[in-house]
Amino acid sequence: AYEMVSAQAVNPYHMNGSARQENCNCYTLTPDLTTQSGSVWNVNKISLLNSFDYKFDVFLGCADGSGADGIVFVLQPISISVGSTGGGLGYENVSPSIGVAIDTWQNTADSDPSEDHISIHRNGDIDHSSSNNLAGPVSALANGGNIEDCQVHSFRIIWNAVTKKLSAQVDGVDRVETTIDMVRDVFANDPMVFWGFTASTGGSRNLQRFCTSLNAAFTLPPDQQTCFPVTIPFNDSSASFGDIVKWDWDFGDGTKSNLKIPAPHSYAAPGNYDVKLSIVGNNGCTSDTFKKRIVVGSKPVADFRIDPGIVCDSSPVFFRDQSTVQFGTISDWNWSVRGSPYATSSPGPLMFQATGPGLASLTVRTREGCISEPVTQNFEVKKRPDISFTIGDICAGDPLEVWRRVSNNHRRPLGKPCVYIRRLISDKCICNCG
Repeated sequence: AYEMVSAQAVNPYHMNGSARQENCNCYTLTPDLTTQSGSVWNVNKISLLNSFDYKFDVFLGCADGSGADGIVFVLQPISISVGSTGGGLGYENVSPSIGVAIDTWQNTADSDPSEDHISIHRNGDIDHSSSNNLAGPVSALANGGNIEDCQVHSFRIIWNAVTKKLSAQVDGVDRVETTIDMVRDVFANDPMVFWGFTASTGGSRNLQRFCTSLNAAFTLPPDQQTCFPVTIPFNDSSASFGDIVKWDWDFGDGTKSNLKIPAPHSYAAPGNYDVKLSIVGNNGCTSDTFKKRIVVGSKPVADFRIDPGIVCDSSPVFFRDQSTVQFGTISDWNWSVRGSPYATSSPGPLMFQATGPGLASLTVRTREGCISEPVTQNFEVKKRPDISFTIGDICAGDPLEVWRRVSNNHRRPLGKPCVYIRRLISDKCICNCG
């Protein structure tokens, strides 16, 4: 289940052209129409004397060959500035500025490569052969694939005010970076700039949108076992383009917390608990609810049966697992059959040559780390009977003595030519003789 709240009363973003607000933290830059141009700017200037790490989710559309044109993350000192449509990406001629562009259309006049690509530009100049091309172009996706794939992609912009390095990641992978003193070399020693996104379409089109990243998430330690009784630490791993100002935890048992990292939680009984987390960003937006089922495991009960119930030498035998657990999943089996270990769920077929008594034992473990008590069964390997006799050929119509399970025997005439099979059962072990 997901919950959203409406945008804050005072929207900190200014929209131009075709740009529209979708919800609290998501914006359409261009609808799926031709010759569109849109931009969205945060109305609060930031200082480039301070580092920042902004995380966004971007959507470049669903049309590849016929889709265009792309989006640009822009730093500039003018609050309202929309560039040209089409290949200009809504950014062309915006000056002074720095732009990190994801371009989805090849414009040969700008020395574009054929693939969807990413690059860093200065002063609204999107020509890759220009000295204002500061980094790239390289493929937008690390695997060189199509980014107009109807999927949301993470887009991260990092500025280090100390090292003067500006870098960008797509889907968590470094794509482009440049080292430049933006305050001195671009913005005439004025560190205060607006940030935002621009986008455009020309003769080709795509729906293009961005969201300021606001994704609630949490993790457990990688080696955490959840067998009852247990105390579980929950680690916040939420991501936001800005500061997170509120956390709402629900541990699924009626217990709640509003701490970033809550105290380790103990559950009163084994069970399945749906733990939920939502966060609020410093723009007033509330994230979707992140939910994860935590299984607090109960102790499993080991059990098995031997198939067939009568074990004969040199005959296949299966040890069938019938273990159960109320909460959790059995994942490991520790067998011992006549002193030999097995780790599969149901060992077999096994064949025993030596007759006599045997012992089988089983202990099981769950994915949650719960271990059963061992269960054992005694069994006996019985010897199959040896049979020896002679018989001559007979003709159809001649009588043949046939032994049956009853104590007596009788003579039965043969109806047609055939081969008769003799079968001897002794102590429930069978010998088939032809």
